[in-house]
Amino acid sequence: MNAEKWRKEEEGEEVPIFDRTNIKVTYKRKAVCRDWPCAILFLALTVPILVFGVLSVKDLSENPSLCSALHLPLSDEASTVPDDQAFNIYDNCLTFLITNKSDAKANCLSFGIDRLEQFAPAKVPKAVSEALATCILNIGKPNFARDCSSFALSLVLPNQMVVDIWDDCLFPIISNSTNSTESCLYYALDRIDPELVDIYQQCTTNRTNILGCVTEAFESVMRNDTQAQELVGKCVGPIIEKKASGAAGCLFFVLQNFNPETGPEVWDGCLVNVIENQDFSSCFLFSIDNLIGFDTSYNLFLDGLGTILEPDVLFNLDSSCLNNLIFSDNLGIDLTNCLLGNGIIPKFCHDLESLGLQQLKKYFDGFANTLWIYHRELIEITAIMLGVGVGLAFMWMVVVARWTKVIVQFTMGWSLFGILVTMGANFAFGNIPGGAFLGIYFLVKLLWYLWNCRRLGFVSAVLKTSLHCIKKTVGPFLIVTAVFVGQTVVCALYLAAYLKIIKDYQQTVWPEFLLVFSFFWTMEVSKNLLAVTIAGTIGTWYFYHGFQPFFPSLRALLRASVFSFGSICFGSAITASLALVMYWYKKAQNSDSPWVKAAIMAILCCVEDLLKTFNLYAFVRVGLYGKSYLVAAKDTLLMTKKSGLQALFNDDLVEGVLDTGKALGALAVCGTAGVVSWKYGLPWYLILMVMFVGLFFGHSILSIVAIVVQFSCATIFVCFALEPKVLEEKYPKFHKKLAKGWLKWHKRLPESQYEREQTKLVEKSKNAAKYESM
Repeated sequence: MNAEKWRKEEEGEEVPIFDRTNIKVTYKRKAVCRDWPCAILFLALTVPILVFGVLSVKDLSENPSLCSALHLPLSDEASTVPDDQAFNIYDNCLTFLITNKSDAKANCLSFGIDRLEQFAPAKVPKAVSEALATCILNIGKPNFARDCSSFALSLVLPNQMVVDIWDDCLFPIISNSTNSTESCLYYALDRIDPELVDIYQQCTTNRTNILGCVTEAFESVMRNDTQAQELVGKCVGPIIEKKASGAAGCLFFVLQNFNPETGPEVWDGCLVNVIENQDFSSCFLFSIDNLIGFDTSYNLFLDGLGTILEPDVLFNLDSSCLNNLIFSDNLGIDLTNCLLGNGIIPKFCHDLESLGLQQLKKYFDGFANTLWIYHRELIEITAIMLGVGVGLAFMWMVVVARWTKVIVQFTMGWSLFGILVTMGANFAFGNIPGGAFLGIYFLVKLLWYLWNCRRLGFVSAVLKTSLHCIKKTVGPFLIVTAVFVGQTVVCALYLAAYLKIIKDYQQTVWPEFLLVFSFFWTMEVSKNLLAVTIAGTIGTWYFYHGFQPFFPSLRALLRASVFSFGSICFGSAITASLALVMYWYKKAQNSDSPWVKAAIMAILCCVEDLLKTFNLYAFVRVGLYGKSYLVAAKDTLLMTKKSGLQALFNDDLVEGVLDTGKALGALAVCGTAGVVSWKYGLPWYLILMVMFVGLFFGHSILSIVAIVVQFSCATIFVCFALEPKVLEEKYPKFHKKLAKGWLKWHKRLPESQYEREQTKLVEKSKNAAKYESM
């Protein structure tokens, strides 16, 4: 073939040296598995961990507790309390306060006062001892309910009235007697006027409109119409309508009208909890409050705890835990202040979980009903959000393609503004070192933009070319979406594995070390798999437009997953190692100086960004030529010597444009979701939830587009740097713009690598033909 080309050239015929269809890239490259040992090592590490994650999910679902993953701090005073003392106080008092039980205060006070009565009985008043014995120590005994409630009522009501209330109302209500409503009703009517009992019996016997008859008759007998209406409304009416609240209403009416000074007090302080929950602890609190006052009883409680704890420990527990929980009802308190030793941490944690689950269940029971009521509207709103998100993604691509240079300039200002806002937030929250380093970063980036502000033409041309390439293909977008879903599942499995390791391997470091490294490695592999796949797709368009095979994206994915997977694992291990170093440095906190910490993190972040940018261009070469990672990295290093700053500037601005799109898209979908939800008449909390989901949808959809565009831009950059003449043949308009932007950075266009190799082959064939003719 080469001899034939030489013959045509000798005879004066035109011989095309450059033929893009002969370039061996993407699907025409040689199918060779590169760096396969790295792929085996990656799978050997990752697959067992994922299997372990699946088993951990099952274990966590059967034993849903995160307590083993908590590392709760203890005060120095608390850590000195022996476990037996800590358990005694926690089991008899603190557990009720932390879980917010209704009888928590009664249990705590009774525990402390009982302790004081055992070790210093002279300090406990006789009446308080009687209340304690009647309402707390006698729980479970046959006459406990009568004795406790009667003791509390006798403090503020006449003795005969106490007996009548128990016999006619409380006992029938508590025992669920069938005649509880009638007995309490007759007691109330007889208490007001015995004639009312006869009137009620006549109305219920001879009339069809019982309620109207009773109301009219009661108003004629009772001189106070307001009192008569209240009696019918709270007591007689509910009983006629057979409501369960009727008997309690009758009792409340009697207490309110015949003992206006103490009746409501005993109702709220004791009887309401007895009737509704059969909770007699409130009667105990009511009793000691009336006997000695709550503050005095609290001091007795502390004196009782003083028989267990040292004075300094008791003072710390009182000031940081007990006083707040008992008097403030658990508002704004750090519950870890209630820890008295390492032994009670598991119980403490399980109590917190129980409290949290109770609150969540209470909330979600009602929330689930609300979701079902508005489920049709929510489905329609979700469809609208997805449609708006997809529409905005394509609209953003159209806007960027139409006004590329303007968008790039806007992005530069937006990026600098974002750094200023972040810097101000760091200063406002007292992170002076972080704000200072962000200020330095702002100045460097400002100078960087000013220096290169006249070289935006190449970035604009790369964006236009990339958007033109991907606008008619959906393959890359579908692949990125599938990888996103896979990453979500993998993250859930790694989280389950992490919680299991923290639970079972707290004393060793290596399981967590391997797990964290494997997680970072897996995330980098999935991202770089996309880079190689998209590079193969865009490279096929660049080199073989007009000769493209079917399903170029799927072919590129198969090549990346089989032949280049080892190279992907190799390069990803480097960035994963750096991420692991950053993770352990943050966790270890090796320096006490905030300036040293900020400086080290700034350096690590810069190195990470540079390494990821370098890897991106290296993986583009892997996707195009199927090279091993080291060869691709070597070629990328040679490219950075000539065009390193240009590539860095290009990647920085492209990423800025895409980040701006993600932010604007997320806000737009969020706002649309809020307006549509308001139009549908959803409750305010559902509107907020829908707006949050819209924010997530908008950011996710624009992120999918951003990944495709970013990797496409890197591929166009590498392809043009290697083979600029290929683009000139099919798309001279794009070639002209790229060439014009390239010359802002370089003196001349890059030479075609393929053309150089073909020229060498032709020269070699000429020499061979001359030798043969001799």
